[in-house]
Amino acid sequence: MSEQQNAKGELLPANLPAQIVELLARPKLVELPENPVGKIADLLKARYPGYRWIDVPEIVRVDEARAVLGTDSYHLPREHIHFIDSERFLRYDTTVPLLIAARNGASPMRVATTGQVYRNQTPGPTHDQSFHQLELLLMDTRDKLDPWPFMGQTLHVVSDLLPGRNTMIEPVTFPGCARAWEIAVDVHGNWVVVLSWGIYADAVVQYLGCDPKSHSAFGLGFGLERMAALHFGYDDIRKLAAARV
Repeated sequence: MSEQQNAKGELLPANLPAQIVELLARPKLVELPENPVGKIADLLKARYPGYRWIDVPEIVRVDEARAVLGTDSYHLPREHIHFIDSERFLRYDTTVPLLIAARNGASPMRVATTGQVYRNQTPGPTHDQSFHQLELLLMDTRDKLDPWPFMGQTLHVVSDLLPGRNTMIEPVTFPGCARAWEIAVDVHGNWVVVLSWGIYADAVVQYLGCDPKSHSAFGLGFGLERMAALHFGYDDIRKLAAARV
């Protein structure tokens, strides 16, 4: 990341070795139950049983992302994304890679993933250049997917893991979603977003391989560092990589 920032607009080599990407993905905190990030991932998994957990690629192709999101192949400003070359970038969230991996899966579908993501942003107590997310994807017939009980379950999970926190639900606009919301908690008078979820648009349901007239799909993503910092009482997510519980 530092090399790309210092390259004055030049792209990294197109043949970026897979080993370098593997090194970027380390440490895999979600695989370390003694780490706060790994522990909060385990606690969240236990509250969402019945999902099939899969790995998704670290590198996403622009054309693959465009097939999911339409004409916009990514929803973040371009300068916030770590491009490898004009056709590939390091995943900036787990949403798009999970949708790509789940394409043409059978309904009903319950798949999920955890992984590190990469963003070109100024590090701080609640932001870093790489962090971990937990992503759920569920698809079923419309009569079996009701958004409001799902919202209620999600709020219960937040209340369970972050007890005593005031919670705010705010509608937001996300590419690929017909409706979407962010859920934030009060941290000393500041609202900190810990998750977002949405009802996917018909085009995404069709991309996944089902008829949107009869099927619906939801997506939900937790920020694991933020959840872990609040659950275990850390004031800076950058302290978590070397922490133990």
